[in-house]
Amino acid sequence: MPGCCIVDCKNSSAKGARLFCIPTGDKNKERRKLWLDLINRSDLPARAQICQVHFSDCQFENNRQDGKKLLTPNSYPDLLTKKRKRLTSVEREVESDNLNMTPELNETNEQEVQDEDFLISRADEDIGLHSIDNLNTVGELKQKLKAALRKCKLYEKKLQQKSKTNLEKIFTEDQLHFLETNQCRGSTWSDETITKALKLYMACGVKGYEEIRRQKLPYPSPRTLQHRIRNLKFRPGILEDVFNLLQIKMETFEPEERHATLIFDEMAIKPGLQFDNSLSQVVGKTTLRLSNGNEVTDENATHALVYMLGGVSTRWKQIVAYDFTANSVNPVDLYNRITDIIKRAHAAGIIIQAVISDMGSQNRSLWKMLNIVAGKYSKIQNFVKHPCYGDKKLFFTPDPVHVFKNIAAAFTNGHKFVVDHSVVEHYKLPCNEISIAPIKRVFEIDSADVLKVCPRLKQNVISPSHFEKMNVSISVALLNNDVAAGILYYIGEKKIDEKHKTTAWFIRVIFKWFQLMTSRYHKLALSYQNKDEYDESISFLRSVQDLICKTTVNGTWKPFQTGILLSTETALDFQKHYLEEEKFNYIMLSRLTQDALENSFSTIRSRQPVPDAHIFNIVTN
Repeated sequence: MPGCCIVDCKNSSAKGARLFCIPTGDKNKERRKLWLDLINRSDLPARAQICQVHFSDCQFENNRQDGKKLLTPNSYPDLLTKKRKRLTSVEREVESDNLNMTPELNETNEQEVQDEDFLISRADEDIGLHSIDNLNTVGELKQKLKAALRKCKLYEKKLQQKSKTNLEKIFTEDQLHFLETNQCRGSTWSDETITKALKLYMACGVKGYEEIRRQKLPYPSPRTLQHRIRNLKFRPGILEDVFNLLQIKMETFEPEERHATLIFDEMAIKPGLQFDNSLSQVVGKTTLRLSNGNEVTDENATHALVYMLGGVSTRWKQIVAYDFTANSVNPVDLYNRITDIIKRAHAAGIIIQAVISDMGSQNRSLWKMLNIVAGKYSKIQNFVKHPCYGDKKLFFTPDPVHVFKNIAAAFTNGHKFVVDHSVVEHYKLPCNEISIAPIKRVFEIDSADVLKVCPRLKQNVISPSHFEKMNVSISVALLNNDVAAGILYYIGEKKIDEKHKTTAWFIRVIFKWFQLMTSRYHKLALSYQNKDEYDESISFLRSVQDLICKTTVNGTWKPFQTGILLSTETALDFQKHYLEEEKFNYIMLSRLTQDALENSFSTIRSRQPVPDAHIFNIVTN
């Protein structure tokens, strides 16, 4: 590394010193000579440099905008001049002293010798006294140093205790151990730490939690969390461990996110008994009584009844209980299970306002027991007293998707819908009959053409099998605006009788009702922010209820008509409660469907179309 060329100067660029080259060139001959005289070295290197300490401040440019420290054009190491002057004066004093010295040094008299001896003896005495004083001073300084060190250790200990106290407010003991050792081998994360980590994981998600760990904060890995919750037991009935985790999750939720609906439905399983290793018990027996009151151990289960919570403001879902049932369920046991779940959810901070199910016979038996009714001539009753809030209502409603599939099934079964003449006059319809005939005619005409008006109309849509009737996409392919438009188009082409305009009108009404009842987008959500659209939607839903009350199917009242009235009435009450009382900005009526639970059933069936009780338990977990 380059260094300063001045004798005894140890500065270099490696030590951070700024070095300046000796001037060169014809223009700087005089400056160079001045610099060399001041340096006063015969063995000067070719590229010699001088460090900044040999220049006074006046040799540098002042007030530079860039902040750099540069020499002026006429600068020179003026501090070397002062040093040189000091050396010259010292040399002169030495020379004068030498000149004044005389050779008569040996001719000192006895008195002078005695004087010198006296001075030496006095000096010895002085040195002894000074040594004692110095020793005393050193002792005092040592005592002060020891006292200062003790104070430092005391303050350091207090600081450590204070820091540890502050850290203990944030971290658990095992987390502090991780911070001290920077490793967790040989130790196990405590339940308290796992609980804190689960809260963060649920609040931040996977990426957010990984970022927290990348910041070197002492939390277990996601794999460790998964391993720890594997020990949870999922026995038939209410899943207490799941509710404990939900309670942790609820602490990270906003107040409006804690509102949920209770959804329950059943799926078929293979009858039989299996040994479940995770539960260390035999599974496959019913856990709820039959409708005739038989005990739970008398029958093998043929169905799994699953209970799920689904969020209202945000889309979250969680299976919280399940039962094994036979071909029927005692409605009293079923209602007790529902109320137990609602109470347990309330204890976890979850508010449930609605219970959603399909229109199976056992669910209708439950409604009958609770006096949940809707008919052509009866007043709609769609709620009971809430088990946790005495002043609130607990709504019971059928899934509108299942209701829509039942309407489509009525069409494909060849049922004839007849509307009241007041409806015909009000909407200026050509007739009062509605049937599948014009839909079949559209399919027949399209089948003969390359370009199809309704390409989604296929044979399995017109004549679905028993299992295809359960597929909502086939029902939507049968009853939608495209089919209604196709009927009207072929009526205009004189290929379909004009009386079937009534069927096209009815299809449009039912499809619009289905879109509103299953709305998943802000455009179809109910909100006070757009009062005109809100009033139009509410008025339309009321008109659908009026239409269904004035309609017969094959001359009778069908269960799906009850489903339309109940689900529509609950949707109207539900949105009013959340928009007015809970002050929600909007409400999506799709929160009153069973879609979340049906998706979980699809996941289970992907493992095995008809699982046994053991496989169901494994996949559900």
